[in-house]
Amino acid sequence: MTVLPLQVDDLKSKLAAQEEELAIKNEDANKLIAVVGAEQEKVSKEKALANDEQKKVAVIAEDVGQKQKVCSIELAKAEPALIAAKAALDTLNKVCYDFSLTGIVKNSVRNPVSDFTVRQLCSAQQ
Repeated sequence: MTVLPLQVDDLKSKLAAQEEELAIKNEDANKLIAVVGAEQEKVSKEKALANDEQKKVAVIAEDVGQKQKVCSIELAKAEPALIAAKAALDTLNKVCYDFSLTGIVKNSVRNPVSDFTVRQLCSAQQ
């Protein structure tokens, strides 16, 4: 029966070694849990910051969208006046060009006021 005490001693020795190994693994696992927890906290903070930025960007995008609509409406209202002004300028440029070549105001209502006005405008352009 001396075999049993030897086996018990052997098992106790193995158990002690396994307990040491388990303690080391537990310590390593606890360190890893601490690292993961810290990283998770960092990620949570970064995510919160990103969410805040996303909200700010959404507000800015909404504001830009509204301003774009207003600008589009104002541009649509202003374009006819711009086209008319360009046409008037083109006509004036043609009249002034003709005037610079001939000294005579052509294609206008023949009255002294309009001739005088055209001469003044054409002289101012030169």
